Amino acid sequence: MNQALIKLTKKLLLVEYRDTVDLTKISKVLPDVLVPIYSSIVDLHALGEDIDIDVLRNHYLNNNVLTDAMKEKQGLIFTEIDKASLITEQQANIIVDNETEKAIAQVIADAAIDVFNGKGGTVAEVLALAASYQDYEEDDSSLVDDDLDSLLDKTDKKNYFKLLPDTLQEVVGGITRGHVMQVFARTEAGKTTFVANLNRGFLEQGLKVVYIANEEPGEIIKLTHMRSYCGVTRDGLDLDRDKYRKMWAGVSDNFKLYYNTNFSLSDIDKILGYQKPDIWVVDQLDNVKYQGTIDSNVDRFNKLYREARCLAAKHNCAVVEVTQASALAEGKMKLQLDWMDGSKTAKPATADVIVGIGKKTHDDGIRGLTLCKNKASGKHDTVYVNIEPEIARYTA
Repeated sequence: MNQALIKLTKKLLLVEYRDTVDLTKISKVLPDVLVPIYSSIVDLHALGEDIDIDVLRNHYLNNNVLTDAMKEKQGLIFTEIDKASLITEQQANIIVDNETEKAIAQVIADAAIDVFNGKGGTVAEVLALAASYQDYEEDDSSLVDDDLDSLLDKTDKKNYFKLLPDTLQEVVGGITRGHVMQVFARTEAGKTTFVANLNRGFLEQGLKVVYIANEEPGEIIKLTHMRSYCGVTRDGLDLDRDKYRKMWAGVSDNFKLYYNTNFSLSDIDKILGYQKPDIWVVDQLDNVKYQGTIDSNVDRFNKLYREARCLAAKHNCAVVEVTQASALAEGKMKLQLDWMDGSKTAKPATADVIVGIGKKTHDDGIRGLTLCKNKASGKHDTVYVNIEPEIARYTA
């Protein structure tokens, strides 16, 4: 039995979750063996309370004609449901979306196979069937507002998200929803510390940040953010855990970190849809799986970075993309745009702001932040700042 659907079924026993979902949608993705159990859940939902597993089992047995073999098989399913771990609402929603996509894909694939095997139907009918599952409806949601007050408010830089360190903010003037900010540097130049410090500023502004990590372990990144926000070393966190746990609790709901080495853009799209952040960070975008057809690595970067920008627009948020600098940047304090690793044009073409982090060969604790691209203010200065790795901060 599909364990994801078993866990989803257990989640459906809670009235609080059932009230938030489309029960009709879920019914379309269930295998035949779960359909009658689901029907019992729908019947018992009318009671407006959580459903006990024994109540569900009795309702099912009393409302279905079963052979002994069927009773034994269904009894095993009820046991699996009872023993299944309870998942979060977000996890349950992801299961619904994934299973829905698989069910739709199966219907379309079956129709295509019938055409291939000469059993009836046409390619045009298969394409029409696929189109019938699209959720898009024509409306005015894509039209840009015509109201002058709204236009002025949305483009007023006073409403932009402020950047840290302050010297960077002075040059850039901030970023806003739909903007793409790229950060690149050589290994161990301080990219994670830079982003943690940047996110500290976002959290202090009351903004919600989603961090997508696929390289450095998530636990290390989370601790780096805690150190940056609290302004304390790792040992400091350890010595007064209660104090800093309470301090972090004040912003923890606004910082969601996901770690997976196999993230795809589709996975990220779903996470952004559930979390609805003001900013999302992807570290590193180069490692995100691209599931479409590509002709070359350059073509992959072109499509990957372009679609990441589209996700920022779709979810009405800004995105900070972290990537590597090539060997040309080694030991340099002032980076150049074409020193970005892997692509000299495809990556930077999609960005509004690009920050290159420079570091001398012999680390002196100073970093050069070069605005290689800056559509926000047009300035292309290099600002020099101090890095404080122990507390994960950049300071003027």
